[in-house]
Amino acid sequence: MALANTRARLRMTTLYYYAGLYGLLVAGTGNKVEDFGVGFYTKYGDGGVDISLLQIY
Repeated sequence: MALANTRARLRMTTLYYYAGLYGLLVAGTGNKVEDFGVGFYTKYGDGGVDISLLQIY
């Protein structure tokens, strides 16, 4: 579990680096169940986005 969380955090760090470099936002691609149902995402990882596009299914 710790390795999976580390990967998610490194992925977000990389995305925020490039977003800052080019003046962009980081968009999330979570769905309704992950983001608002069971809350299954890594703290400071998958859930750390600037804008989240909510997918109903």
